[in-house]
Amino acid sequence: MGIPQTIIDSICIRECKTRWCCSIRHFSPPPVSGEDIRLIQKTGAAEFYEKTEQGFHLKCRSDGYCTFFDPERKTCAVYPVRPPDCRIFPFDYFALDAEHGQWVIWDCPFSRRMDEDQIPAALDRFETDPRYLRHILGSWTFGNEAYTSASPPYKHAPGFRRLRPFRIIGPGLPTARVIGLK
Repeated sequence: MGIPQTIIDSICIRECKTRWCCSIRHFSPPPVSGEDIRLIQKTGAAEFYEKTEQGFHLKCRSDGYCTFFDPERKTCAVYPVRPPDCRIFPFDYFALDAEHGQWVIWDCPFSRRMDEDQIPAALDRFETDPRYLRHILGSWTFGNEAYTSASPPYKHAPGFRRLRPFRIIGPGLPTARVIGLK
């Protein structure tokens, strides 16, 4: 789905002063795959990721923002090759267990302008596009703490609203599976 640059310029930069979507003040740092790392390295970037028990993720600066966030321009320095987690924003997902997940949408100036009929279409795309599916399945439990703790772990965390259960309906899987549907 990727947010078009015109939206970034007109809504995100002008109306969202904090750009908390680019910060770990409210989220876990975005997970990255080996493929993501290779694409980002082609931009000349180096030393931008780190490995943890959960896998690789983008590094963040001491101010809590992503290493690629330009505070003056309020933009991403690697926007064309940003990781899938960043591409799906303001949507996110979290694992309820090994086979059940939930989509959420974060409250931000961009999401407030989305038509309700755009939401299912975007989720359908994420669930059927092999690039997003690989990312989602590869980072299924990454950063779940923000959604599974009894109270928000972050002070002044932005709000989100739960959407539908996550469904895997895409091609390229050994068998088509539907997750979270009765």
